[in-house]
Amino acid sequence: MMRLGGTVDASWSRICALLSRGLERYRLVVMSSFAPIVSPCVRVCAVDGARGMCVGCGRTLKEIVQWTAFTPAERETIMASLPERLNPAPSPPFESR
Repeated sequence: MMRLGGTVDASWSRICALLSRGLERYRLVVMSSFAPIVSPCVRVCAVDGARGMCVGCGRTLKEIVQWTAFTPAERETIMASLPERLNPAPSPPFESR
């Protein structure tokens, strides 16, 4: 027990317990308010130097670095463009003269 001012401070442990419970509640509220960030990452991280994008997910290095800073709408826009980036339309055959 702790003595403050010559008297036994029996409430000290109660204060610590309340603080502890308050911090736990705060942690639960804060952690539950964050939704997981959707990511196209497929854990095949290799950058194609010629195209400047990841061969696994199709994002550019700049997009990968800034991913968590983008709004959900920005991430959705990028993700909608990824299939075309990963599988671009074939070029027309070269015609010789």
